[in-house]
Amino acid sequence: MAPGSPRARPRPADAVSETAVAYLRTIYNLGEDGVPARRARLCDRLGLSSPTVSQMVGRLQADGLVRVGPDRQVELTSDGLALAVSSTRKHRLAERILVDMLGLPVLAAHAEACRWAQVMSDDAAEGAASALVGPPVSPWGNPIPEPGSSRMPTPSATRLPDVPRASRPVSGRVHWVSEDTQADDAFMAELVGACIVPGATVAITTTCTGYSLRGVGTVQIPRKRAHAVQIDLG
Repeated sequence: MAPGSPRARPRPADAVSETAVAYLRTIYNLGEDGVPARRARLCDRLGLSSPTVSQMVGRLQADGLVRVGPDRQVELTSDGLALAVSSTRKHRLAERILVDMLGLPVLAAHAEACRWAQVMSDDAAEGAASALVGPPVSPWGNPIPEPGSSRMPTPSATRLPDVPRASRPVSGRVHWVSEDTQADDAFMAELVGACIVPGATVAITTTCTGYSLRGVGTVQIPRKRAHAVQIDLG
């Protein structure tokens, strides 16, 4: 924005489209995964073309919800972060309701919560939060953000690229499964089949093409999906 030009006024939360919120949440999730939020990554995660993503980023920028830094990284403004936090909180609370209270299979929770979160009011979200038993995390270990949180998330455990290289497999426990991974039904079934789930002990080997994770079974994770899980070491 040029010096002296008026600040763009963001639209009210209830006037922001579901598409816009999806972009904001994706930027938020990239922060959790420790992946720079550049347009190419948004294209990958949203399954959209570069022109489509560039156009939407421009709209979000005009609405005061994102800014683009000198390194071309797309960052959430305080208004954009507030919307991303609210949507992420509702989504993960919905997952807990579906799994803990309604008995929905955990593999089905992510997709169903995407629908629930779109219509969940703030009051309903706080009611759900008060009913939670146990740690404030999703069924896949992702932290449920506090309402009004004003800080971008960062990785809360060790990313696969940061696991020390060693001559023998490195042991750790699965801390969480990325939301991006949860949207891939086939990959999730592979992880669950190998018992590579939050809390499970796994052996990690860094390979020439990525990472080999061994639980009950073994799953190969390519470098481009290194964000798929995070690990508690030690």
